[in-house]
Amino acid sequence: MFFSLPELRHTTDLIVYGPPHLFRAAWLGGVVDYLREPWQPEELFLRLRGPLPSRVEWVWQDRKVRLEGLVLALDDLRTKLSPTEADLLKILVQRRGMAVSRAVLGWAASCSAGRVVDTLVARVRRKLQGLAATEEDPIVAVRGLGYRLP
Repeated sequence: MFFSLPELRHTTDLIVYGPPHLFRAAWLGGVVDYLREPWQPEELFLRLRGPLPSRVEWVWQDRKVRLEGLVLALDDLRTKLSPTEADLLKILVQRRGMAVSRAVLGWAASCSAGRVVDTLVARVRRKLQGLAATEEDPIVAVRGLGYRLP
């Protein structure tokens, strides 16, 4: 069954894709988001997920860890993260227990995937381990997939 854009607009939020010159028409037609071609699946994933929260919390080693803005806190200890490190960590916290691909982490942190993501993960690991005074790995590498928070 075919529905026109005005009919669908009242029943569901629409994210559409197409060439850049159709963006204005789609936006005026009522879509909530528009992916300009060419687009990647990671971009769609991040757009569906929505904006990153400014504050996240989780439990690691039976202790509460908080990330508020750029400040990472464990108990009364604090350290500052770069904006890129904070965005990467927020994605891992939101998807805790699940492997997140390097591509998605790269999109989330506004950097390229691959070694840049690996370097960012290593920096966040060191900061978490420094706060906890432990060698336990707070971010687990999942071979062939990416990383996850346990």
